[in-house]
Amino acid sequence: MNGSISDRIAERAGVPKETVTELAKLSFAENRELYIENHRGIAEYTSDCIRIRTKYCTVKITGADFCISYINKYDALIEGVFFSITFEH
Repeated sequence: MNGSISDRIAERAGVPKETVTELAKLSFAENRELYIENHRGIAEYTSDCIRIRTKYCTVKITGADFCISYINKYDALIEGVFFSITFEH
């Protein structure tokens, strides 16, 4: 069988695998909005740099005019102008 046990459980349950595995899911609208699910908190927040913790890494976003439009324990919406996105391990 291919895939991890978590992937197989998600497939059989008919739910997205990030729900079972706690993987972060990032969705972008051009370079203006980022919606992130399953985050583990904000590590850094300035008008030109945001670092968001996930289960396996920290996502670093550089750009300008950042604003956290929405955040709760599980997901967040960040707006601004994104220049680069890196994954720090």
